[in-house]
Amino acid sequence: MDDTARPRPRRHFTPSAGWLNDPHGVVHADGRYHVFFQHNPAATRWRPEIHWGHATSADLIRWTEQPVALAPVAAETGCWSGSVVLPAGAAPALFYTRVPAGGDPALAQVVRARGAADLRTWRRDPVAPVIAGPPPAVAEMRDPSVWRAADGWRMVLGARLSDGAAAVVQYRSADLRTWRHDGIVARQDGGAPPGSLWECPQLFPLDGTWVLLVSVLHDGAGQGVAYALGDYDGRRFTARTWGRFSHGAPMYATTAFRDAAGRRCVLSWLREHGDAAPPGSPWAGALSLPWVLSVAGDRLLAAPHPHLGRCGTVVRAPGRVTAGGLTFVVGPDAVTLTGGGRPLLRLPGGPSARLIRDADLLGWSSRGSPGSAPPGLTPGTPGKVHLMATRDMPGTLKRSPKKAQDTYVAAHDSAVKEYGEGERAHRTALAAVKHAFEKVGDHWEPKAKKGPSDAKAAGGRDTKKKTAGGVDANASKEHLRSVAKKLSIGGRSSMKKAELVEAIQKANAKSTRKARAR
Repeated sequence: MDDTARPRPRRHFTPSAGWLNDPHGVVHADGRYHVFFQHNPAATRWRPEIHWGHATSADLIRWTEQPVALAPVAAETGCWSGSVVLPAGAAPALFYTRVPAGGDPALAQVVRARGAADLRTWRRDPVAPVIAGPPPAVAEMRDPSVWRAADGWRMVLGARLSDGAAAVVQYRSADLRTWRHDGIVARQDGGAPPGSLWECPQLFPLDGTWVLLVSVLHDGAGQGVAYALGDYDGRRFTARTWGRFSHGAPMYATTAFRDAAGRRCVLSWLREHGDAAPPGSPWAGALSLPWVLSVAGDRLLAAPHPHLGRCGTVVRAPGRVTAGGLTFVVGPDAVTLTGGGRPLLRLPGGPSARLIRDADLLGWSSRGSPGSAPPGLTPGTPGKVHLMATRDMPGTLKRSPKKAQDTYVAAHDSAVKEYGEGERAHRTALAAVKHAFEKVGDHWEPKAKKGPSDAKAAGGRDTKKKTAGGVDANASKEHLRSVAKKLSIGGRSSMKKAELVEAIQKANAKSTRKARAR
């Protein structure tokens, strides 16, 4: 089964192949975001022999998969969830949950690895683990989350106590190597949702209070993510209120981090309907979009990250939303989508719906979701609709500067008004891009001088002259050689201009194929 049989999400990261679950270790370093995730590269189902996958992004939206960061060694069954920290003046540190080979998962350990500056390669401590197993009165624990406090380092782990209560265990350290058990920082009380084990705990300050996020495991199955707001004195967290961050299993293992602007953000694991992908699918599991957190009274709020505006139009309007020539009208019983003065789609009221639109393919399906929940709105209460409408664009443009994307979108909107949706509108928009940008590898870069790129562009739509496929064939030979150098084209010094254009076209096509395969 290829990606046309099971379309990949366009705005959510998925592995090129294999299984994905818990995201963790989200950090920003040297101008790029890094996310690590639980990964089975060999199959589209979860297995105990789990690896750490790795992806990078400039904006938290468009991710590039990197080689596997960490694989299990003979002494362990798998490299389970954990966290990454970037201590000042020292090597990056990674902490993960280890299950000893042939051991009981309840007796998991914590292992540290030190990383290279680019976070691509990691080396475990020669003496491992840093935590050899659960402390007294703790039946099992996992998923270390580490952060720097004013008086040293803290680590919290999700746990189940010997009396059956779900809890969060705390450790502290001065050097990230020697850890001392510091008691139970939080445990299940009357206000917490039912659960036999808390996983992936996240504890952090936000808007004058402290937030605890836990993924709730009950009877062996994930039950969504819960949050508590309260006070933390460095040793104990006291909840004043509990709430649901997600309902049901589809969204789980939420991890918190700060973005480059200092905003407190989260990513989550979007689960398959079951423990494996549909038969034949090359991938399983996805990352959520990034959300920005805030606190209002006794509620934790999540809003789409502002970077989402780079790939679409986020519109807030009472009842009616218009973006890119498409209009959403939200009524009490349905959502209607119109474009070009005619209705394109009407989604009747129901549990959930999915719209897939790709070139000439337009289809939709709806089905109940086990994770759906009432929105908590009172009939008749004034409110606003918040939707994001996005226009799809070629993959080469998605990997290009925002100015190139904006050029395409503006030209496409104008062309649709004149010609309607279709291939002509797309080609018109692409011609506008070629006027100011040239294709270099798998993306577009600004040209030194705007104007037609080749004889086809100069002659207009009806000319029979050949296109250069985005290569600026009208540029100087010296410029073309510099582009060829970027693309590592051999023999460029002796090539004639026409040969350089042809070689760059071939190199661009090869780079684009590789990008599509990722």
